[in-house]
Amino acid sequence: MVVKQIFVFLSIFLLVFVGQAQNTVYQNQLWVNYNFQLPFAKQKSFQLEISERVFTNPFEHALLAFRGTYRFPVGKNKEMALGIANFNQTPTDPLAQPRLSIPEIRPTIDFIYKRPFKKFSLENRVRVEPRFYNIPNSSKTELTDVVTLGAVRWRDRLQAMIPINSKWDSRIGTELLLHSEVNLATRGFDQLRFIGALTYKFSSKTQLEAAYIHQLQSKGIIDYFERDILWLNFTQKIKWN
Repeated sequence: MVVKQIFVFLSIFLLVFVGQAQNTVYQNQLWVNYNFQLPFAKQKSFQLEISERVFTNPFEHALLAFRGTYRFPVGKNKEMALGIANFNQTPTDPLAQPRLSIPEIRPTIDFIYKRPFKKFSLENRVRVEPRFYNIPNSSKTELTDVVTLGAVRWRDRLQAMIPINSKWDSRIGTELLLHSEVNLATRGFDQLRFIGALTYKFSSKTQLEAAYIHQLQSKGIIDYFERDILWLNFTQKIKWN
């Protein structure tokens, strides 16, 4: 736990440090997710996520994503997950024209560790995701046939899961994202997120989570996006028996 305490401290330090940058662009976004889960025997499961993200001021489409993940245990309180995602990203400036959507493929591998306590549990997820981009033309009006490995990203998320009662759950967490730009041979800070969420359980199979995410994302050496995000995540489980 000492390592994770250091992680949280460094995350807070990074947020304060980079938040002082003069070249910070403030944005608001709304993320809406549909999360379909199919549990199997022996704590294995398949998960499909569909995500739509929009800017709210002005209202403009930002991103459409699909992610499939197979999750399985590898030991006591330990899991792994293998996945593939398709992201379709428009320009990060909602006023930019043209708004060409650039496809991106991300294979992922997750390592998950859970530690239960009496009144809450901790979950640490480490994710590695190579990012393969479809290259646009020089004017960014059309896509070419060229696909390249643009970056490899490392993500470390630590969160506390806190049950409230039979209908409500909550969680708080932080996630640090680092990346390596393959073509530019640069490495460094990508994103920092702080998350607070409440979940209402309609039944054992359906639930709705509303989360607030404060995100700081690098857009250059000294430039940053700072975002306030409302995330709505509807989850549906289909059981075999």
